[in-house]
This record gives sequence, C-alpha cells and structure tokens, in this order.
Amino acid sequence: FDGSAIVEMQGDCMIQIPVDVILVQNPPSVPTLLLVYVYCIWEWLWMRRKRPRFVIDWHNLGYTMFESPTQQTPFLRTIILTSIRTIAKTYERILAPMADAHLTVTHAMEVWLG
Repeated sequence: FDGSAIVEMQGDCMIQIPVDVILVQNPPSVPTLLLVYVYCIWEWLWMRRKRPRFVIDWHNLGYTMFESPTQQTPFLRTIILTSIRTIAKTYERILAPMADAHLTVTHAMEVWLG
C-alpha cells in the first residue's frame, strides 16, 4: 500500500459521494467563492447530479481585509491599494447573489448583501 494508492482511493470517493451543501466561510473570498460556485454548476451541468446548495458564512467582508491607504501613503501605493480593494469589493458584490443562502454575524452585513 503506497501513497499513490491513497490518492487514487480519495479521488474515487470524491467522485462517488454526492454533495448536498457547500458551506464557505468568508473571508477569504478570493478565489474561494468563484471556485465553489463553478463547482456547483459543474456538478449540475456536466456531472448530471443535483446541484449542491452554495451557502456563505459571512464573518467579515473580504475586501475590508485589504489595507486602506492613508494620507501618508505614497501616490503609486495608494492607487494599487485602492484598486485591490475595489476589485475585491466588486468580486464580492458579483458573487454574493450567486449563493443560495447566507449566514451573517451582523444586521449591517445582511443589509450590505441586499
């Protein structure tokens, strides 16, 4: 019994066990939310199985984990930091509605999600 057999067995089990729900803790949202959404669609369209439900457990908004520029931040770094936060925020705004359900820790987060 060698290591390759273990990997082979795990692969077989993963293919045969149906998944009902995938619960994702956020953050981190990048790239997790997109990967889970694609997996759910893949199971439904290509594997012809019941689509797993996609549930996000929101502990924080992922984009807030990226550094905010201050007045002392150099100009180029400010542009980079602002761009990263904007992209991450847009990413969450686009992918949040694609989930089937949400768990939030605050009412304000529930409002942000719409």
